Amino acid sequence: MCVSGMVLSICSYAKIRSPKFNEIVDYITSHHLPDGGWNCSWQRGSQKSSRHTTLTVFECIRDLENNSYTYRIEDLKNLKNKAHEMLLK
Repeated sequence: MCVSGMVLSICSYAKIRSPKFNEIVDYITSHHLPDGGWNCSWQRGSQKSSRHTTLTVFECIRDLENNSYTYRIEDLKNLKNKAHEMLLK
């Protein structure tokens, strides 16, 4: 999850476009946790978000927004808002 977020951030900043990015966005959106964030340990069954992982994905979404990425951007914005609430708790 962290690496996926970092890859998208770097590529969006560099204005690189690829259909593969859509798969990464789908991966990120499908592993959003019920408490509002993300955790790299979701594969091991973690249901509690990690602040570090959540911040990485949060920054990724911000970078996608700032660089005019459009695929599922409304879904990502909604998830970013939920992550923001989780981080403030």
